[in-house]
Amino acid sequence: FWLKPFSLKSFGLKPVGLMAAIARNSARAAGVRAATVARPTSALVARMAATAGIDSVDGWWHAPLGPAAYPQLAASCAAWAHDLERRAVGALHFPAGAEFLGSHLFWGKRRLRPAPHEGVDLCEVREPTSAGGAGEPRPLPAGFGLLAVADGVVVAVFEDFVGRTVVMRHDHERVLGLGDGETWPLHSLLAHVDLAEGIVPGASVLQASSVPFAVLAASKTTAPPHVHLSLLAAPTSFPWASLGGWPDLLSFSARREVAFLEPPLMALPQPT
Repeated sequence: FWLKPFSLKSFGLKPVGLMAAIARNSARAAGVRAATVARPTSALVARMAATAGIDSVDGWWHAPLGPAAYPQLAASCAAWAHDLERRAVGALHFPAGAEFLGSHLFWGKRRLRPAPHEGVDLCEVREPTSAGGAGEPRPLPAGFGLLAVADGVVVAVFEDFVGRTVVMRHDHERVLGLGDGETWPLHSLLAHVDLAEGIVPGASVLQASSVPFAVLAASKTTAPPHVHLSLLAAPTSFPWASLGGWPDLLSFSARREVAFLEPPLMALPQPT
């Protein structure tokens, strides 16, 4: 997800370590299945800091938890992605910038993001070749159907710069509360989509449903149609109904009231 350049202070966001984010990002170079992701150079780090006018541009909370802390949701993510690949007839391809903590956009002039990427962008697949390899990347089209990442309940819907964002709570698994000693429910977020009728807060959605509950929205910007996936942990009392959009969500995250987790998609295991 991307917002036009803005002042983090205008949204009450507190910058935290860019260098730490870049280090975490670079550590994920190994094991990427569908694409070799370019990593920021020291010159790029300097440009990011200079562009932002501050020493860091990180404006949200990345919880230091891996998929082992949420194995059920991680497995659901993998199954969801493999189903998408099956219906798209190709292996997901992640261009540089589409990855979690990516430093720049994956489209157009590949401008620097105002903060490291809070999720993963799914935008294209590579069709298998007769020789068993992968062909050239092919974009996912507007209108491509999306199923739920896991069984859940819709807790928030709001506009974004391409279409709409939907957040679902998954009550079958929780993680230890990050600071309050409680266990926090897990959530999935899909952005840049159009939603089926009836997909409103309170609606239940099943992953096993063969009917898409959302589709890729047609972009009115230079960004191509794509779906942004984020995973989050938030306390049961989190005020989802009060969210006005992404700036509110990032502001809550900066205050450590909701945490972003890494979607385990960049090194998908092959289905058995």
